[in-house]
Amino acid sequence: MSLLTALIPTADWHGPGWWVVLIPIGWFLFFFLIFFAFRRLGWWGCGWGAGYGPHHGRRGWGGPVDALEVLDRRFAEGEIDAEEYGSRRAALEKGRAGSR
Repeated sequence: MSLLTALIPTADWHGPGWWVVLIPIGWFLFFFLIFFAFRRLGWWGCGWGAGYGPHHGRRGWGGPVDALEVLDRRFAEGEIDAEEYGSRRAALEKGRAGSR
C-alpha cells in the first residue's frame, strides 16, 4: 500500500483545473464549423454570397437568366444611366427580333 500511495500523490491534487472547460468548447466549435460549412456550401445552401434562404439571388435551380432582366436590374440599381439603358435595350430587342 505504501508503494501505491507513493506513486499516486493524491494529497497535492486539487482537481483538473480551469483548462478542462476548453475541451467542450472546442468540440462545440468544431461541430458548429462543420454545420456552417455544410449549410453554406451544400447543395441546399446559398453559397458564400449575401442573402437569406436557399438559392438567394439565383433563378430557380440555376437556369438561364434573360439578358433584358439583367439590364433592367442594372438600371434599377443605378449601375447604368438612362441613355445607356435605352441604347442597350434597343440593341437587345433588335437582336431578339432578328433571331425570330
